[in-house]
Amino acid sequence: MWKKKKIYFLLLVLELNKNMKLEKGKFKKEIAIKSIIMILVAFLGIYSSFYFIGKIELESKKIIIARTEIKKLQILNEKKVQLYEDYNKIKPYLDKVFSFLPKENELVKIISSLEEIAQKNNISQKLKLTEMSPLEDLKRANYEITLSGNYEKILNYCKEFEKSPYFVRINNLNLYSMTDLEKEAKLSVSIFLFLKK
Repeated sequence: MWKKKKIYFLLLVLELNKNMKLEKGKFKKEIAIKSIIMILVAFLGIYSSFYFIGKIELESKKIIIARTEIKKLQILNEKKVQLYEDYNKIKPYLDKVFSFLPKENELVKIISSLEEIAQKNNISQKLKLTEMSPLEDLKRANYEITLSGNYEKILNYCKEFEKSPYFVRINNLNLYSMTDLEKEAKLSVSIFLFLKK
């Protein structure tokens, strides 16, 4: 009987050992499968987070650009409001300002007065009308004036021109000489002359 029990015990141990080996192999397979699944989930999570980080970065750039545009529009709107307020302040004086502007048909008179000033100061003058630009209620005549003579005479011309009753904006002014300003000088001026339509 003892032998039977011993054999039975050995069979039981062998069976348990066999089951344990089966369980151990099955356990290793389950761990391997679960590990692979976890690695895949982690990889997908990391990949999708990079994708969404890129999307978030793109959207934040769009928001920054939109904010910049809004700020520009706000500044432009503030300037517009300021211009409107300034316009309302000067509106009562506009008729007086326009009354000082020469009319288009008075261009010949203006050119003649410039030629008189040049002759009076004994300097050579070349006038060139470059373009007429229409504005809302005005016209802007762009002139290039080139004067040749000595410095003092050119300065006298400029002083007399400054006293003329015309609204002129000097766009560019160049005074130069090849030798000495006292002997020979040239003045090149680009002006805008404003006229009534």
